Amino acid sequence: MADLVSVIVRFLPGVVGETRRTSHLVPVDIDAGIPETVLTYCGVEIVRGTAEVLEAYAGMPCELCLLRQPRSGAGM
Repeated sequence: MADLVSVIVRFLPGVVGETRRTSHLVPVDIDAGIPETVLTYCGVEIVRGTAEVLEAYAGMPCELCLLRQPRSGAGM
C-alpha cells in the first residue's frame, strides 16, 4: 500500500483569478513524488507548473478539500 500524504497546493498568480486561488489538498504518494497532474480532494485537476506547493495554508483554504480529506488515524 502506498504511503500517502496530503500536500497543500495553490494555483500560481495569473493561472486563475484571485478568488479561485484557494489552497487545495492533494494526496501524494511520498515514494513516487508529485505526478504531472494531480487531483485535489475536491475534484480540481491541477497540472504541474500551474500551481505552487505550500508549506502551510496561505490565503483561503478550499472548504471542500478540508471536508473530504481523510481524518487522522483513518488511513488513506
